[in-house]
Amino acid sequence: MSAEIERPAVERGRIAAAPVLLALVALAMLALLPVGCKEPDTSYPTVRWVRPQDGDTIDPGIHELVTVATDDREVSRVFFFVYTEMLGIVDQRTGDTFRLKVDCIADTLATYQLFASAEDRGDNMTQASVTVHVRRKFGPAAR
Repeated sequence: MSAEIERPAVERGRIAAAPVLLALVALAMLALLPVGCKEPDTSYPTVRWVRPQDGDTIDPGIHELVTVATDDREVSRVFFFVYTEMLGIVDQRTGDTFRLKVDCIADTLATYQLFASAEDRGDNMTQASVTVHVRRKFGPAAR
């Protein structure tokens, strides 16, 4: 009676194919990774003033500051300043237009520099400024 001894699977070539198959699956998965990865955002947004315009003279009262900010991906928010004092942060918009209402008070003729800083999702920022003149609250209008 002769008993046939079963050879190990490695010798029969069954297991030897498994590492090759695993390597092929791993390579296929690596080929798909760049599709899901995004390049870092290194481009800066643009921002421009719509209202007020540079050099405008305005009366005291409620005014709406309006800017248009664009980016190759998305602008996340716009910061509004008068000199270094923050007036507000706007992250809700209509299209590319960002708006902020402010109360302008002036007892004397004053000139102010307004800044708008647009920030994108990659934390890149760009700034634009305008200079406005505010008339006196009481008395004759400034020239």
